[in-house]
Amino acid sequence: AGGRGASILCCWECVCDPIIMATRNLGTMSDSVLQDYHTRRHTSGLNTEELEAPLALVHSTSRINWLTARYDPDDSQRLQLLATGEGGFEELLGSLDDNLVIYGCFMFAAANQVKCAFVSWVGEGVSGLERARVSMHRSDMQAFVQPVASFDIQEREVPAALSAAVKASIATQVGASLLSYDGLAHISLDTNNIEAEREESAEEVYGRSELEPLPSAPP
Repeated sequence: AGGRGASILCCWECVCDPIIMATRNLGTMSDSVLQDYHTRRHTSGLNTEELEAPLALVHSTSRINWLTARYDPDDSQRLQLLATGEGGFEELLGSLDDNLVIYGCFMFAAANQVKCAFVSWVGEGVSGLERARVSMHRSDMQAFVQPVASFDIQEREVPAALSAAVKASIATQVGASLLSYDGLAHISLDTNNIEAEREESAEEVYGRSELEPLPSAPP
């Protein structure tokens, strides 16, 4: 009975005075655990603290609609901001580097909705050890970005062709929730230039038999 009473007392203290409970908990943490407590660190050890403010900006109503991130050269568990921009997916492609692993996201518009998509890129010059790290970190980065669609960009293509494949893949992954009043998914990969992209619908993309949707990133 004494043990149960102690548990109830501990929970009651936490409810009544969370500051006291938090202070007690912090006082018992080691220095390394305390550092993790104050940073955005995921189950794989990936640290995305530097990306929190830029990602919030991308998700906001600002004109910034994409970002890319790379590993910190001095810390293989930490990501640092590589680039941001206002030109949508095709502008994002300009930040890809053949010697880097890059994670990124961009906002797209469809059916009067604005959603987020996640992309990953492993350059041809990336070592085997770095490639293995991607398999551990990709899912944590996706969870951090919270996209509705995700892609692995596996090779460089003409931006227009890659954009068409991305639109087809978004339509496949997200489905009916993106359909507009006319039954089509009018997908724009640049939320600052929606009118210019409305001429091409998902239906037209599907009609191009030579195009294959990009593979979705593994969960």
